Amino acid sequence: SLRSQGISPKEINELKKALSSMVNVNSLPLESKYCLIHNSRGEFVKFIYNPNPIDTYIVSPSLSGELKVYKKEPILKVVRVEGEIEDSLYNAMLKAKGSPELSIGFANIFSWQIDFNTESRRGDTFKLIVEEEEQNNFSRPRRILAAQYEGKLTGKHTAILFEDSNGQRDYYTPEGKSLKKAFLRAPLKYKYISSPFSYSRLHPILRIRRPHLGIDYAAPIGTPVVAIAEGVVTMVSYANDCGRYIKIKHLKGYESVYAHLSRYAKGIKKGVHVRQGQIIGYVGSSGLSTGPHLYFAISKNGKRINFLKMKMPSISSINPEYISQFEEIKKEYLSLLNGGEYGKTS
Repeated sequence: SLRSQGISPKEINELKKALSSMVNVNSLPLESKYCLIHNSRGEFVKFIYNPNPIDTYIVSPSLSGELKVYKKEPILKVVRVEGEIEDSLYNAMLKAKGSPELSIGFANIFSWQIDFNTESRRGDTFKLIVEEEEQNNFSRPRRILAAQYEGKLTGKHTAILFEDSNGQRDYYTPEGKSLKKAFLRAPLKYKYISSPFSYSRLHPILRIRRPHLGIDYAAPIGTPVVAIAEGVVTMVSYANDCGRYIKIKHLKGYESVYAHLSRYAKGIKKGVHVRQGQIIGYVGSSGLSTGPHLYFAISKNGKRINFLKMKMPSISSINPEYISQFEEIKKEYLSLLNGGEYGKTS
């Protein structure tokens, strides 16, 4: 402890007070490290605190004797990571000297275009340009500047990070359209689609043919179910065939239904506004069901549509005012993705 290092209780309190402007001193991570520096007369000169191998906070006395704290800024560098899928994006990213954080970030960027649980195939490839922070011989990803995935089922998808002068930051296609779509690709993480959209399906329990104007996603009981888009809950109820179910009204005449739930998420009731990706319930087998799964359906202006074939509209595009700036950034990032050097686009 600091007491054992010859630091008085008063000095410890002063150190805590100085650090508290940048660090939560009441919840310091385990394995945090610090270094005390004294001069030849034994006087306190500097306190260096590392909550992790990269972040470095330095406390030292000012000319007036008051302790001041500042954060030592890490070095920024740009690196290229690429790899090929063998069994999963996560493992391929680690093999390519990426990190778990990069894998999650990459998957999130393309979450509206690709379902990595079901659409990844052996031999698919990925590339990404990453801005990293480096300090004390350690590095960590700060943000993904550009990303690309090319797969047998998915085709080729490219993302470019762009921030305009108004602070609007997003990932865009090379054509300048946001990768964020009005609807998520799926309302949950599922094992497989056990029954697709059909106008004539043999019901597994009733043994009669009737329309199945939705999708059955097989998943374990308790799997979180999320709203595919922002909207207002219009119904939270129970029916003999659907079991526990939820209806959500979205913009432009869309409505989604989630059925056979085991339970509803906390706070979900009629009239509640929900965000895209917000957990609304959990997979179950309530109602007329042969096993745990989610029945999901979507309609537009009262007519059911096939969600698997639905064209997902983008939320926004680059403001025409910033197109020329975007084109410059795009040119540089695409060059880097294809093996070019940072800062050189020709």
